[in-house]
Amino acid sequence: MNNSTLIQYFRRLNAKDLREMDKFVRSPFFNSKAEIILLFEHLRTLVQKPTAALQKEKVYAHLFPQKAYDEKQLGYLLSELVQLIKRYLAISVAEQEQNQQQVHLCRALRQRRMDKQFQQELELAHKKLNKQSLRNSEYHYHHYLLQQEKVAYNFVTLDQRRSGAELLEKVNTSLTTFYIIELLRHGCDILALQSLKAHDSNLDLLEEVLRYIQQKEQMTQLPAISIYYHSYQAMKTFEKEQTSDSIDHFKILKSEIQQHWQ
Repeated sequence: MNNSTLIQYFRRLNAKDLREMDKFVRSPFFNSKAEIILLFEHLRTLVQKPTAALQKEKVYAHLFPQKAYDEKQLGYLLSELVQLIKRYLAISVAEQEQNQQQVHLCRALRQRRMDKQFQQELELAHKKLNKQSLRNSEYHYHHYLLQQEKVAYNFVTLDQRRSGAELLEKVNTSLTTFYIIELLRHGCDILALQSLKAHDSNLDLLEEVLRYIQQKEQMTQLPAISIYYHSYQAMKTFEKEQTSDSIDHFKILKSEIQQHWQ
């Protein structure tokens, strides 16, 4: 049992995780089985003890002292506890994503046709997002998700007829911006790795995006796009040989970073 998935999870949980998990398994919303609570408590105390204590038969005897060992029943309980731990870990990360939570709240209100509350929370979400000084790809991604919620809401209202095309254009702009930033960022990562180890990468789509940015000069008015664009171009031209182009891109990159350091 020492090398089981459940025990591996237990050994990776820190003190805070274990305290929170204790509350988690006791919550009727997530778990309604008393034996799961008992199993968690028991394993929590055993996991740091000698390996001999981590035997399935002994664990089962602790849970059901009056019953004969039933490996199938214990297997179900162990599996359920693993799923609870996975759910706790997912939720603990989700709790840190405030923007994502606001998107989920808007979606829940929209699905329940709580129109007034939906409009209020959507407006609040936009205000919170626009207060952020960091305008990275994540910012544009959450902007895209909020626009998507507004489009989905308008599809079931008369407003869709009047503003549907305009909203979809905003959705497309946010999605395109997010995608270009991420593509450029990954392109920079690939070039950095290639400088350490020779490797041919298929960057055809990225090359198309670079041409698109060159044609649409307004794209480089967004700091995140401009910084990654000039970073990529400087690295790409410099790895062949130092040219005036690579120096120009590096100068612009340096200026952009100094101007938009925050």
